[in-house]
Amino acid sequence: KFETDLKPFNEFMRVHRSHLVNLHKVARLIKGEKYYLEMSDSSIIPVSRKIVGELNLALDRLAV
Repeated sequence: KFETDLKPFNEFMRVHRSHLVNLHKVARLIKGEKYYLEMSDSSIIPVSRKIVGELNLALDRLAV
């Protein structure tokens, strides 16, 4: 429900089965054997491999 309600704002994205994040709070994308997001509060969120490409595009759009 939350994902559907927040979708029009283009600031939130499901990056893993159990994680919906505010893209403005992403500090960096950590690439390695697996992908993770470091958030502005220093928490670490796993990222699904299926979503990495779409996530990179979304983060690039916010950086402009």
